[in-house]
Amino acid sequence: MKTPRGWIRAICEILLTVNSIAGHVSAAATPWENSNSLIKRALPDPPPPGYVDSVLNRLARWLTPPLDEAVDGRFYPYEEGHHVVGVKDLRGCTAVVIPSDKGVFVAHVWEIPVFRGSEREQTLRSEATFLRLGFESLVRGNPDCTSLASLVGTDETPGPMHRFYHPEVHVITPYTTRDEQRQGIHTPLRYEQYANLLAHRLQSLVGGITPGGIVRGYFRGSAREARSRSGTVGRAFLEYDTNELPPRRIPKGPQNPEGKPWSVLEGKWRLWVGPSHNEEDERIFRWRVVEDRPAAGSGSGSGSRGSQH
Repeated sequence: MKTPRGWIRAICEILLTVNSIAGHVSAAATPWENSNSLIKRALPDPPPPGYVDSVLNRLARWLTPPLDEAVDGRFYPYEEGHHVVGVKDLRGCTAVVIPSDKGVFVAHVWEIPVFRGSEREQTLRSEATFLRLGFESLVRGNPDCTSLASLVGTDETPGPMHRFYHPEVHVITPYTTRDEQRQGIHTPLRYEQYANLLAHRLQSLVGGITPGGIVRGYFRGSAREARSRSGTVGRAFLEYDTNELPPRRIPKGPQNPEGKPWSVLEGKWRLWVGPSHNEEDERIFRWRVVEDRPAAGSGSGSGSRGSQH
């Protein structure tokens, strides 16, 4: 049994622990102000119940495909904080999601006329027609689609989708339904051949870390489910948080030959297809480099955030 002095000591230890935790929580609000911070603002894994619906209702920005173009696409530069961008109302069409260190390119490719000529036609378009309407439209762009070629740029003037920034191609396409299986389509994905071809061509265009790209399937729901304001049916989206990790100093070396006081800010993205995400489809990305500057009134050390690169 504790003596009065022992109880006092125990209470003091509890108060010190509470103050320490409060200090860490305060520091986590602005992680770049302390490059040695061990605080981590993580995307919850596994997500708690109701997490996905809450995030989509609060944060999602959806690409809205037009009716007069075969493809629609847009580049979203990363914005500081927690965000979601993606494609909804997928009921047979295909989505393209290409995250890099600078942002994410999201595109919608219509099932008709890109993969098939009409609702009644079950046979695929010719490969040449598919590439012209699908792949080449994404590369050159149109009034509703930012040109991927312009986003790639050149080695001299690299764009945000250049291989320097580790772009990774994801093609999300429908699974084959039972009705389609009865009609003689026996591949797991309805447009498996062309989805793989599109992923391969796009990854070859942007370069990056995943030869051939990545193809994922999704289950088609009803029109009402896909168009609903809530839920995940018929949706593919990228969730990211730029404050996933505390800033990391860049030591003197090939990336910093002059030994400048630079730190890299790292975030994390993960791709959701419907209600779930695959652990293979999440990455840490280096989205910004900042120059550490001494805080006002101090002679040295890292203080507030400086210029950004």
